[in-house]
Amino acid sequence: MNASSIEDATEIDYFITNVEPSKVTPEWIVIVVLIKIETKIEYNKIKLTRNYFELCLTV
Repeated sequence: MNASSIEDATEIDYFITNVEPSKVTPEWIVIVVLIKIETKIEYNKIKLTRNYFELCLTV
């Protein structure tokens, strides 16, 4: 989305979910996306740590 609110947006990406439409609010979307981003960051940290230890073991 290219704006701070849905009302002001001229571009909105699709967000597919099986949650009931009455529960999907703009705030809900933001929370879910932030959780997804944080999860990806944590995954990458774990991956980098694992790669670092594997590198240390080969030296």
